[in-house]
Amino acid sequence: MKKMAIKYLILIFLCITIVTACTLCLSKPAEPSNPAEPSKPAEPVNINIYGEEDYEKIQELLRTYPIENAAANGGFVMVHGVVEENSKKAWDNFYANVNQGKEAAVIIVQYTIEGDPILNYVSYMNDSFYSVTDISRDAWGGPVPYYSGSYKFLKMFEEEGQIKTVMLCSIDYETWEDYENDTQILIDIDDYDTLEDYLEDYNKHAEANSKKSAYLFSTWDI
Repeated sequence: MKKMAIKYLILIFLCITIVTACTLCLSKPAEPSNPAEPSKPAEPVNINIYGEEDYEKIQELLRTYPIENAAANGGFVMVHGVVEENSKKAWDNFYANVNQGKEAAVIIVQYTIEGDPILNYVSYMNDSFYSVTDISRDAWGGPVPYYSGSYKFLKMFEEEGQIKTVMLCSIDYETWEDYENDTQILIDIDDYDTLEDYLEDYNKHAEANSKKSAYLFSTWDI
């Protein structure tokens, strides 16, 4: 009987030892075989000052521009006329440099009613402005994803004492009314035999107007 009791005690001791060892193994966290290195923050985008001869570089800059972090990458961001506060300095710096005759560039990011972003790169150098507009992300933007133009003046028109409309112009319009009178398309569809003839003439007028001006944005916030 004594031998049997000793055997049972030894068996119980062995079981306790095995259970304790298993518990310790399960509770110990596994060490990763290849610990991941902490990710490095993305380098900020440089908005270089380009001219008309750098059209392809501007196009690539707009194509790859990080829209979701536009303000952190020197962009001026506006949503339906309201300026994103931490992006306002981008426009202020650009506007101040232009007024001082210094070369400058800015990317303007705006959103359509549907939420699609439209980008506009504007540079100032050699006493003139160059603009490239990117509508490639706009579902209703039309067949041409990029269009560009060169202009002489940066105009800020104030309407009704509140809304300011900012445009690039080839003509030094003194007022918004002067601009509207010079660029309105006064043709009547009833004077044309077919819709195709009307659209052809309308597009000619619109193309001529695009050489006179380029709309940038309207806002209450500047």
